[in-house]
Amino acid sequence: MNIIKSVKSGEILRNHKFATFLWFTLSFVGVLPEVLKGRIHNYIVFKNVYLNLIAQHNIYIPFNENLYGPVFGLVIAPFTYLPNGIGAIVWALANAWLLYFAINKLDISKDKKAFILIVSSMEMMNVASYVQTNGAVAACIILGYCFLKEEKEWKAAFFIMIATFVKIYGIVGLAFFFFSPKPFKFILWLLVWSVLFFVAPMLLSNPSFILQTYVDWKNTLQRKNANNGESMFQNISLPGFLQRALHLEVSNGIVIITGMILFATQYIHFKYFSDKRLQLYILCSTLIFVVIFSSGSETPTYIISFVAICLWYTLQKPARWVNIVMVASFVLTSLSQTDLFTPHFRDVFMRPYCIKAVGSIAVWFIIIYQIWRKQFLTIPEPA
Repeated sequence: MNIIKSVKSGEILRNHKFATFLWFTLSFVGVLPEVLKGRIHNYIVFKNVYLNLIAQHNIYIPFNENLYGPVFGLVIAPFTYLPNGIGAIVWALANAWLLYFAINKLDISKDKKAFILIVSSMEMMNVASYVQTNGAVAACIILGYCFLKEEKEWKAAFFIMIATFVKIYGIVGLAFFFFSPKPFKFILWLLVWSVLFFVAPMLLSNPSFILQTYVDWKNTLQRKNANNGESMFQNISLPGFLQRALHLEVSNGIVIITGMILFATQYIHFKYFSDKRLQLYILCSTLIFVVIFSSGSETPTYIISFVAICLWYTLQKPARWVNIVMVASFVLTSLSQTDLFTPHFRDVFMRPYCIKAVGSIAVWFIIIYQIWRKQFLTIPEPA
């Protein structure tokens, strides 16, 4: 009876203990069936990055499907010594823990953290079922911001650059540069970590081989980017939506450049750079931007943007339209991957028309508009 009352009042969405339980339980539930069925292909690909590096074999051969940088071999190395099934489970839970840690580092109330964890937990389960790394990428971007605000520039630079050297996405963490109280110190640490992460894979292999590996990585990403439009499982993004759903013949490059210009306009209120409310809005915008403007975005990538949507929601004043946007985003982003939608519906409608991206696209443009209008000033400043 108490549980029913808690659900009706919405209190359960503010219960941090329940949020923690749900977050890790669903992550485990997501990965376990895949392990039992032997469907851990992504984890095997990750494991082979380390094994091929130490054997000095090309880590970007086509059938290997690896898209991660050489330093990823060091990241995945400890997990490779576990049996494959156990390693996949531990890897998935480690990714879930890192994002859990990052969300709890945010300068918002504990109730709001609980809401983000609970509502995002289904999307995290989806990522765990793919044994993917997107949760960790989201965590690194968030931690880059959080540690920068704590004036721990070396930690902020570490997380931004490790994400960049692993999966490129982390480079968007540089969007927080203007929030740094000590920008020159931040730049110095960015350079230090860049050098360290560049040479770190040489601990596992021959330096000349690693240098060639960086060239191969660049070529692989270019080929992947050129081919993303050929699969309905890729390019689930704003360019993909315009091309597939609206049938607009517009190049990815034009859309991305336009997006970058719009993104830059968020910095017009430079006198508010120290305002935590503006910073949190831009954090949300950054997390969404890297997903909806990437031709490589796929289903598990959306944990990055959906956490941002939940954070954005907690920053809004109560309003019916805000609730509608949140519920619609939850349905289109997270529930669209569940049995509430039939496989046929997903195959002929959701994927071909990039419907999963709609919520993130809508919220990103709303954030841009709200920043233009300085609506972030209408909410109470976080404690």
